[in-house]
Amino acid sequence: MRSHDEDVDSTDWIQYLPTSLEQETEDFRQKLGVFNTPFQFDKTQSILFLQTLDAIMGQIVQVDDENENDGGMEQDRA
Repeated sequence: MRSHDEDVDSTDWIQYLPTSLEQETEDFRQKLGVFNTPFQFDKTQSILFLQTLDAIMGQIVQVDDENENDGGMEQDRA
């Protein structure tokens, strides 16, 4: 993320630039939704940005954990 303030009278804004996503799986990139691509937003929205990113990452981790647990149980049964 980068913070920008072009001049004293302008509104501050933040630019979100995801990096290294090419190292992640396609499934992970799709789950990121809008966080998969660069965008910018007003600095006053930074709390909403962080809350939304936290919620999405929490969902991704939860689903991945559930999938790992399900896979382990199936292997134990075999």
